[in-house]
Amino acid sequence: MADAEYDLSPEALLNEYHNSGPVVVMKYVTLRICVVVLLLILAIIFKDHFMDFSDFVGAWAVSLACIILPIFFYLKAFWNRTPWYEKAIGTFIIVVCTGLGGYVTYTTGHDLFLDIVSDKAFPYCPDEYSEVVYTNTSFYGNN
Repeated sequence: MADAEYDLSPEALLNEYHNSGPVVVMKYVTLRICVVVLLLILAIIFKDHFMDFSDFVGAWAVSLACIILPIFFYLKAFWNRTPWYEKAIGTFIIVVCTGLGGYVTYTTGHDLFLDIVSDKAFPYCPDEYSEVVYTNTSFYGNN
């Protein structure tokens, strides 16, 4: 019932951002600059593992920010006006994306935090090709 005291019309929601003034705009700009600087510092610190780190962060952040939270907030704001099938589909998508995001976060975190180093040059190739590129025809000759 706490939502009933706020105006949730599209005009009121847009008015919050369009008429916010230069102070709020500077807060957004400052926040974005801080995020870029933070990512730059992390890229320097994790220079050898930055791809693993970005995979780890992207696994949960992208699914959370682009899929889960927008659907959740839509359902929260318009629950009374949303048909039952949209509620069911939205809930299903939230559950599936939470599970998949958690799985990818777990698997990428495994690579990042356990730091298992292989002595093979190509650890994901079959054993007979783990030391050389198996598509290198000049190495194998023209058979």
